[in-house]
Amino acid sequence: MDHERIIHIPNYLTRATDEEHGLTISNIRDHLANSAGMYDVSALTVRRDVERLETAGYHITKTKGAHNTV
Repeated sequence: MDHERIIHIPNYLTRATDEEHGLTISNIRDHLANSAGMYDVSALTVRRDVERLETAGYHITKTKGAHNTV
């Protein structure tokens, strides 16, 4: 299921973000639960998936949120 999850994330980022609108880890988790039935994905798992995508060459702009969240 990891490969399915990691495919959903860049697709969602592409459709739901632009230069002025970003997403939070919670937004991504909600999307995975609602659209793919992946209800038990932790915030840490999403962060790691984003890091894997960056390592694979995806350009993902991250900003630090409150309490050092991404």
